[in-house]
Amino acid sequence: MKLTDTHCHIIDDSEKYTQSPEELVKEWKENNGGMLFIVGTHAEDSVQNSEIAKKFPNVYSIVGIHPQYALSSTLQDLQTIEELAKDAVAIGEIGLDFYYTKNDEKEQLEIFEKQMEIANKYKKPVCIHCRDAIQKTIDILKKYPNVHGVMHCYGGSKESARELVSMGYMIGVGGIITFKNNVKLVESVKEVGIENIVLETDSPYLTPKPYRGKTNKPMYVKYVAEKVADLLDMEVEEVLKITQDNACKIYKL
Repeated sequence: MKLTDTHCHIIDDSEKYTQSPEELVKEWKENNGGMLFIVGTHAEDSVQNSEIAKKFPNVYSIVGIHPQYALSSTLQDLQTIEELAKDAVAIGEIGLDFYYTKNDEKEQLEIFEKQMEIANKYKKPVCIHCRDAIQKTIDILKKYPNVHGVMHCYGGSKESARELVSMGYMIGVGGIITFKNNVKLVESVKEVGIENIVLETDSPYLTPKPYRGKTNKPMYVKYVAEKVADLLDMEVEEVLKITQDNACKIYKL
Protein backbone atom coordinates (compact mmCIF):
# COMPACT_ATOMS: atom_id res chain seq x y z
CA MET A 1 0.00 0.00 0.00
CA LYS A 2 1.42 3.36 -1.01
CA LEU A 3 1.75 6.29 1.38
CA THR A 4 -0.56 9.32 1.36
CA ASP A 5 0.43 12.70 2.77
CA THR A 6 -2.60 14.98 2.90
CA HIS A 7 -0.69 18.08 3.99
CA CYS A 8 2.83 19.23 3.19
CA HIS A 9 4.61 22.40 2.14
CA ILE A 10 7.19 21.76 -0.56
CA ILE A 11 7.40 25.48 -1.35
CA ASP A 12 9.06 26.54 1.89
CA ASP A 13 9.75 30.18 2.70
CA SER A 14 11.94 29.22 5.67
CA GLU A 15 14.38 27.43 3.34
CA LYS A 16 14.56 24.31 5.49
CA TYR A 17 14.82 22.03 2.46
CA THR A 18 18.04 21.39 0.59
CA GLN A 19 16.07 20.02 -2.38
CA SER A 20 13.87 21.72 -4.94
CA PRO A 21 10.11 21.07 -4.87
CA GLU A 22 10.45 18.82 -7.92
CA GLU A 23 13.24 16.83 -6.24
CA LEU A 24 11.07 16.38 -3.15
CA VAL A 25 8.23 14.99 -5.26
CA LYS A 26 10.62 12.59 -7.01
CA GLU A 27 12.03 11.47 -3.65
CA TRP A 28 8.47 10.90 -2.46
CA LYS A 29 7.69 8.75 -5.49
CA GLU A 30 10.89 6.73 -5.00
CA ASN A 31 9.95 5.97 -1.37
CA ASN A 32 6.54 4.37 -1.88
CA GLY A 33 4.77 7.71 -2.14
CA GLY A 34 1.30 7.77 -3.66
CA MET A 35 -1.09 10.70 -3.28
CA LEU A 36 0.56 13.95 -2.22
CA PHE A 37 -1.38 17.09 -1.27
CA ILE A 38 0.73 20.26 -1.44
CA VAL A 39 -0.67 23.15 0.55
CA GLY A 40 -0.46 26.90 0.09
CA THR A 41 -0.02 29.58 2.73
CA HIS A 42 -0.26 32.67 0.52
CA ALA A 43 -1.01 33.60 -3.08
CA GLU A 44 2.55 33.13 -4.37
CA ASP A 45 3.15 29.59 -3.13
CA SER A 46 -0.39 28.65 -4.10
CA VAL A 47 0.43 29.61 -7.69
CA GLN A 48 3.62 27.53 -7.53
CA ASN A 49 1.77 24.55 -6.06
CA SER A 50 -0.77 24.69 -8.86
CA GLU A 51 2.00 24.55 -11.45
CA ILE A 52 3.77 21.64 -9.72
CA ALA A 53 0.54 19.65 -9.44
CA LYS A 54 0.12 19.89 -13.22
CA LYS A 55 3.53 18.24 -13.73
CA PHE A 56 3.10 15.12 -11.61
CA PRO A 57 0.37 12.47 -11.40
CA ASN A 58 -1.22 12.00 -7.97
CA VAL A 59 0.03 15.40 -6.76
CA TYR A 60 -2.79 17.76 -5.80
CA SER A 61 -2.73 21.45 -4.99
CA ILE A 62 -4.55 23.07 -2.09
CA VAL A 63 -4.58 26.86 -2.37
CA GLY A 64 -5.20 29.51 0.23
CA ILE A 65 -4.00 32.25 2.57
CA HIS A 66 -2.82 31.23 6.05
CA PRO A 67 -3.99 33.42 8.96
CA GLN A 68 -0.43 34.63 9.55
CA TYR A 69 -0.74 36.56 6.26
CA ALA A 70 -4.10 38.15 7.13
CA LEU A 71 -2.59 41.63 7.50
CA SER A 72 -0.30 41.54 4.48
CA SER A 73 -2.64 39.94 1.93
CA THR A 74 -4.46 42.07 -0.63
CA LEU A 75 -7.70 41.90 -2.57
CA GLN A 76 -5.62 40.80 -5.55
CA ASP A 77 -4.30 37.87 -3.50
CA LEU A 78 -7.85 36.74 -2.76
CA GLN A 79 -8.73 37.05 -6.43
CA THR A 80 -5.71 34.87 -7.24
CA ILE A 81 -6.91 32.21 -4.78
CA GLU A 82 -10.38 32.28 -6.32
CA GLU A 83 -8.95 31.81 -9.80
CA LEU A 84 -6.72 28.93 -8.66
CA ALA A 85 -9.62 27.33 -6.78
CA LYS A 86 -11.15 26.14 -10.03
CA ASP A 87 -8.36 23.57 -10.54
CA ALA A 88 -7.37 22.94 -6.90
CA VAL A 89 -8.79 20.07 -4.84
CA ALA A 90 -9.37 22.32 -1.80
CA ILE A 91 -8.97 25.75 -0.24
CA GLY A 92 -6.30 25.94 2.46
CA GLU A 93 -4.69 26.29 4.64
CA ILE A 94 -7.09 28.83 6.05
CA GLY A 95 -8.33 29.54 9.54
CA LEU A 96 -7.40 31.30 12.77
CA ASP A 97 -4.20 31.51 14.82
CA PHE A 98 -4.16 33.44 18.10
CA TYR A 99 -1.07 31.76 19.54
CA TYR A 100 1.25 34.75 19.13
CA THR A 101 -1.22 37.64 19.01
CA LYS A 102 -4.88 38.56 18.71
CA ASN A 103 -4.13 42.07 17.47
CA ASP A 104 -5.10 41.04 13.94
CA GLU A 105 -8.21 39.06 14.96
CA LYS A 106 -10.53 41.20 12.83
CA GLU A 107 -8.39 40.70 9.72
CA GLN A 108 -7.98 36.97 10.37
CA LEU A 109 -11.74 36.50 10.72
CA GLU A 110 -12.38 38.50 7.56
CA ILE A 111 -9.96 36.65 5.31
CA PHE A 112 -11.04 33.29 6.76
CA GLU A 113 -14.69 33.94 5.95
CA LYS A 114 -13.91 35.25 2.48
CA GLN A 115 -12.06 32.03 1.67
CA MET A 116 -14.87 29.93 3.14
CA GLU A 117 -17.15 31.78 0.73
CA ILE A 118 -14.85 30.82 -2.16
CA ALA A 119 -14.99 27.19 -1.06
CA ASN A 120 -18.76 27.36 -0.82
CA LYS A 121 -19.06 29.01 -4.25
CA TYR A 122 -16.94 26.42 -6.04
CA LYS A 123 -18.08 23.46 -3.92
CA LYS A 124 -14.55 22.82 -2.66
CA PRO A 125 -13.51 21.25 0.65
CA VAL A 126 -11.26 23.20 2.99
CA CYS A 127 -8.08 22.58 4.95
CA ILE A 128 -8.35 24.37 8.28
CA HIS A 129 -5.55 25.78 10.43
CA CYS A 130 -6.56 26.41 14.05
CA ARG A 131 -4.34 27.40 16.95
CA ASP A 132 -5.71 28.70 20.24
CA ALA A 133 -9.00 29.50 18.49
CA ILE A 134 -11.02 26.29 18.40
CA GLN A 135 -14.45 27.63 19.35
CA LYS A 136 -14.30 30.66 17.05
CA THR A 137 -13.15 28.38 14.25
CA ILE A 138 -16.03 25.97 14.81
CA ASP A 139 -18.49 28.88 14.95
CA ILE A 140 -17.36 30.07 11.52
CA LEU A 141 -17.43 26.57 10.02
CA LYS A 142 -21.03 26.21 11.18
CA LYS A 143 -21.97 29.17 8.98
CA TYR A 144 -21.09 27.04 5.94
CA PRO A 145 -22.89 23.70 6.44
CA ASN A 146 -22.31 22.66 2.83
CA VAL A 147 -18.53 22.98 3.16
CA HIS A 148 -16.51 20.12 4.66
CA GLY A 149 -12.82 19.31 4.90
CA VAL A 150 -9.90 18.56 7.19
CA MET A 151 -8.98 20.07 10.53
CA HIS A 152 -5.25 20.12 9.89
CA CYS A 153 -2.73 19.34 12.65
CA TYR A 154 -5.48 18.84 15.18
CA GLY A 155 -4.61 19.81 18.74
CA GLY A 156 -7.95 20.29 20.47
CA SER A 157 -9.97 18.18 22.85
CA LYS A 158 -11.68 14.90 22.05
CA GLU A 159 -15.02 16.67 22.56
CA SER A 160 -14.23 19.25 19.88
CA ALA A 161 -12.94 16.47 17.61
CA ARG A 162 -16.25 14.67 17.98
CA GLU A 163 -18.14 17.88 17.14
CA LEU A 164 -16.02 18.51 14.05
CA VAL A 165 -16.59 14.96 12.81
CA SER A 166 -20.34 15.44 13.27
CA MET A 167 -20.03 18.52 11.01
CA GLY A 168 -18.38 16.49 8.24
CA TYR A 169 -14.71 17.19 8.96
CA MET A 170 -11.80 14.76 9.07
CA ILE A 171 -9.13 15.08 11.77
CA GLY A 172 -5.62 15.62 10.37
CA VAL A 173 -3.03 13.59 12.28
CA GLY A 174 0.66 14.36 11.85
CA GLY A 175 4.03 13.87 13.47
CA ILE A 176 3.00 15.20 16.86
CA ILE A 177 1.13 11.93 17.44
CA THR A 178 4.58 10.39 17.99
CA PHE A 179 5.52 12.89 20.72
CA LYS A 180 5.31 11.62 24.31
CA ASN A 181 3.40 14.57 25.72
CA ASN A 182 0.58 14.75 23.18
CA VAL A 183 -2.17 13.19 25.27
CA LYS A 184 -4.96 15.25 23.70
CA LEU A 185 -4.31 14.03 20.17
CA VAL A 186 -4.05 10.41 21.28
CA GLU A 187 -7.42 10.77 23.05
CA SER A 188 -8.96 12.39 19.97
CA VAL A 189 -7.73 9.67 17.61
CA LYS A 190 -9.19 6.99 19.86
CA GLU A 191 -12.42 8.98 20.22
CA VAL A 192 -13.18 9.51 16.51
CA GLY A 193 -11.63 6.32 15.13
CA ILE A 194 -9.77 5.46 11.96
CA GLU A 195 -12.76 6.22 9.74
CA ASN A 196 -12.51 9.92 10.60
CA ILE A 197 -8.80 10.70 10.30
CA VAL A 198 -6.31 11.43 7.54
CA LEU A 199 -2.52 11.31 7.77
CA GLU A 200 -0.24 14.27 7.13
CA THR A 201 3.26 15.55 7.79
CA ASP A 202 3.04 19.36 7.61
CA SER A 203 6.60 19.05 6.32
CA PRO A 204 9.09 20.65 6.67
CA TYR A 205 7.70 21.17 10.19
CA LEU A 206 6.63 18.89 13.09
CA THR A 207 8.93 16.01 12.23
CA PRO A 208 7.91 12.69 13.81
CA LYS A 209 10.15 10.37 15.75
CA PRO A 210 12.73 9.04 14.97
CA TYR A 211 13.69 12.20 13.03
CA ARG A 212 12.35 14.79 15.48
CA GLY A 213 14.50 17.93 15.41
CA LYS A 214 15.39 17.49 11.73
CA THR A 215 13.63 18.74 8.61
CA ASN A 216 10.40 16.87 7.99
CA LYS A 217 9.66 15.27 4.62
CA PRO A 218 6.48 13.79 3.11
CA MET A 219 7.90 10.26 3.18
CA TYR A 220 8.04 10.41 6.99
CA VAL A 221 4.26 10.02 7.03
CA LYS A 222 4.93 6.30 7.39
CA TYR A 223 5.96 6.91 11.01
CA VAL A 224 2.63 8.61 11.64
CA ALA A 225 0.84 5.59 10.16
CA GLU A 226 2.84 3.23 12.37
CA LYS A 227 1.94 5.18 15.52
CA VAL A 228 -1.76 5.31 14.63
CA ALA A 229 -1.71 1.57 13.93
CA ASP A 230 -0.18 0.97 17.35
CA LEU A 231 -2.72 3.18 19.13
CA LEU A 232 -5.72 1.57 17.43
CA ASP A 233 -4.35 -1.99 17.44
CA MET A 234 -4.40 -2.23 13.65
CA GLU A 235 -2.08 -3.32 10.88
CA VAL A 236 -0.14 -0.48 9.24
CA GLU A 237 -1.37 -1.49 5.79
CA GLU A 238 -4.96 -1.25 7.00
CA VAL A 239 -4.33 2.23 8.42
CA LEU A 240 -2.78 3.34 5.13
CA LYS A 241 -5.70 2.02 3.09
CA ILE A 242 -8.49 3.45 5.23
CA THR A 243 -6.88 6.86 5.63
CA GLN A 244 -6.20 7.03 1.89
CA ASP A 245 -9.86 6.23 1.26
CA ASN A 246 -10.78 8.97 3.74
CA ALA A 247 -8.62 11.47 1.84
CA CYS A 248 -10.24 10.50 -1.46
CA LYS A 249 -13.66 10.92 0.11
CA ILE A 250 -13.10 14.32 1.69
CA TYR A 251 -11.21 15.72 -1.32
CA LYS A 252 -13.67 14.23 -3.83
CA LEU A 253 -11.16 12.15 -5.77
